[in-house]
Amino acid sequence: MKKSHLLIAIAALVGAGLTSCGTGGGNDGKIKVTFWHTMGKSNQEKLDAMIATFNEKYPNIVIEHAAQGGYTDLEGKLLKAIPAKTTPTMAFCYADHVAGYGNNTLDLTPFVESQESDGAGGIVGLTAEDKADYIAGYWNEGMQYTRQGLYSVPFSKSTEVLFYNKTFFDKHNLPVPTKWESDDPNDLTAMWNLCKKIKEIDSNITPLGYDSDDNMYITLSAQYDIPYTSIKNGAGSFDFNNAEAKAMVTKIKKYYDAGYIVTKGTLPNNTYTSTKFKTQELLMSIGSTGGTSYNVPDRDGDGEFLFEAAVAPVPQQKANAAGASKIISQGPSICFFKNSKISEEQSRAAWLFYKHITNTENSAAYSILTGYEPVRESSYQTEAYQAHLAAPANPKDDTLFKVVARVTQQPEVRGAYFSSPAFKGSSTARQQVGGIISQVLLGSSTIDAAFANAMQECEIAAL
Repeated sequence: MKKSHLLIAIAALVGAGLTSCGTGGGNDGKIKVTFWHTMGKSNQEKLDAMIATFNEKYPNIVIEHAAQGGYTDLEGKLLKAIPAKTTPTMAFCYADHVAGYGNNTLDLTPFVESQESDGAGGIVGLTAEDKADYIAGYWNEGMQYTRQGLYSVPFSKSTEVLFYNKTFFDKHNLPVPTKWESDDPNDLTAMWNLCKKIKEIDSNITPLGYDSDDNMYITLSAQYDIPYTSIKNGAGSFDFNNAEAKAMVTKIKKYYDAGYIVTKGTLPNNTYTSTKFKTQELLMSIGSTGGTSYNVPDRDGDGEFLFEAAVAPVPQQKANAAGASKIISQGPSICFFKNSKISEEQSRAAWLFYKHITNTENSAAYSILTGYEPVRESSYQTEAYQAHLAAPANPKDDTLFKVVARVTQQPEVRGAYFSSPAFKGSSTARQQVGGIISQVLLGSSTIDAAFANAMQECEIAAL
């Protein structure tokens, strides 16, 4: 719909006082918004609290939400719902997924720019101050599609960090790794040198785990300037089948065979490496800050932690080069669906709800609870978040969530975030390159075959 037409419709709805029930509404004059997500129980409880305060301001809007499993489950359900016109009003998403939804998601630009009254003392759109407050890197992800417009907006963000066994590191006087490799074999700040040293200390320990084969491939490609995917002439391009990428995977295979590393895809039943880390079967695990709770060490019979866990940024191979540091940006954004069964007033109500759940206080509160990061600059400055960052007087009162937050709020970390281009087939590319890692490491495929098969699957997905 053209911007002018949408604004006219918004004005008409405001004039009606939001009392009419649009498609999906009941007979009580309420406007129903459905929201699909991947939240667990505790996160849903926080969402319910946000809904309660939202309804104090907008009593005529009913928010119905439901978890749909993991991100892959959610994507699959949405792809099935699109042709049946049974999509929710809004849903969690990754940019890759949105690209696969085709023209069935709503361009949010008219809502962002709308100066119309929201019927509750504010405006529908974002003020200049609000626009500047959303963290630019997160907001811009919603405009990286092949279509012009804003097709997703950030809800909460995560990245990857290195969880490590500080007790073991301190006992053996080991440094925290800051890069992957070094020409100096004695430089233990290089990950692979450090892994070799750890194996010399205890040959039964696997030093490192990577919780996402996909992210390992994509992050290392970004750090080493190896082509992965891109948008060329307005269309997506699969660039990962190249000699540099094959050399990278061959090197990882060598370290896997030496017992230096395992990945989720190489462990039995796709076990998360965080599970092995917390039981001390691994000394380091690179994983999402959104999964911080899964890296909290197990306790002994007396209720004490088996070891002290610490956190550091993901190693960087070119950290000293200007702009070369790369840390993947993750975490859910939200997209809005359009079809003949979703009314304009439902979309408008969903947008107002989005504004509410990402306001300064709510973004900070959700981040404190989950280990995700706020999407607004002002959230970092709230009293609650500053208290969250503060180190307690007694180190035993510290939590892994707080430690993670102190690492990720550092400018050098936040300034290194990157995301890959989103287009039809880019979600498949992510899955396929992760498969390359696991297949080659496990020996179930040769390098050439793994890359060729991955390219074929991507090309099919792009059709």
